[in-house]
Amino acid sequence: MQLWRINETTFNFRVYGGQFWGVDSNGALVATATTPGPSETFQIVRRDSDKTRVRIRAPTGLFLQAKTMASVTADRAGEYTDWSDNDPSVFLVNNVGNLYGEYQICNGCGIARATQVLRSHWDTFITEDDFKFIALSGLNAVRIPVGWWIASDPNPPLPFVGGSLQALDNAFRWARNYNIGVIVDLHAAPGSQNPYDHSATRDGSQEWGTTDANIAQTVQVIEFLVSRYANNTALLAVELLNEPLAPGTTLPS
Repeated sequence: MQLWRINETTFNFRVYGGQFWGVDSNGALVATATTPGPSETFQIVRRDSDKTRVRIRAPTGLFLQAKTMASVTADRAGEYTDWSDNDPSVFLVNNVGNLYGEYQICNGCGIARATQVLRSHWDTFITEDDFKFIALSGLNAVRIPVGWWIASDPNPPLPFVGGSLQALDNAFRWARNYNIGVIVDLHAAPGSQNPYDHSATRDGSQEWGTTDANIAQTVQVIEFLVSRYANNTALLAVELLNEPLAPGTTLPS
């Protein structure tokens, strides 16, 4: 199961098959929706003194509770809990993995904080002095990873924030100043071309290549990059896609 964060307290629960938890008229949890909406949005209430103990409020306003070892329903009324193991509406959260990609930064921090964090990173992590050092060291090329949302900068789709295109423009200017070639690497494609955080996957799933739409959008991003930098003397190449996986595809031998 993966959590899709909406804000600090509300989430969608995505289960196997790409479907989302909801609640039926009998208070039973069901997973039939392929796109989450208000009926698939839950609130996580944490204990102040122990953040691993949580209660989960369903869209109906009632809390989830464990009826048996194999049954969870959304029919627990009342705000009071002593947070003990005897309360069937109290669950222990065990975080088994973290993702650290740009999607998680933007979605986790929100627009204002993510903009501050990422612009500080873009302004300080690599600067013109680094390009000067590269040239003085006898090297003549750099590879720069970008995400698909760069084609919509400065107003990319949520949760991403603007600024990455300006950072790439700066890199091209510095590269020209020191006769360094630039390989632009499309490192994150729409839907994520692999389940790793550097492809900006939302929850570790890979959806790139499952529809014609995200492939077409990938081509549009590549065309955007080529059009913007084709006449820039620093451009060496545009790498079409970093580390794509296609588990459902068969290729002729």
